[in-house]
Amino acid sequence: MPSKSLQNFRASLKLAENLLALERSYPDPAPQKFKALADGLRAGAAVLMVAAFEDFVRSMAREHIGSLRVRKPHITFAKLPDRIRVASVFTS
Repeated sequence: MPSKSLQNFRASLKLAENLLALERSYPDPAPQKFKALADGLRAGAAVLMVAAFEDFVRSMAREHIGSLRVRKPHITFAKLPDRIRVASVFTS
């Protein structure tokens, strides 16, 4: 199952795709009387895509930061192989 962040990202991209679908209803280049409308739809779609990506990156970091913060279990020095213990003592 995709993460919540990915699901939200895909939903946000659908909004931008809907704006672009509206924009495609105008010829390219758009007639002068519709130029501002077509440009607004393109710009709105671009802003939505960038904002969606920024939110995706932030929320993915929040989702997965916990796995980075979890401390690994402490390793008992005496249980390490002799070779590692000797190297640790004499070379560090």
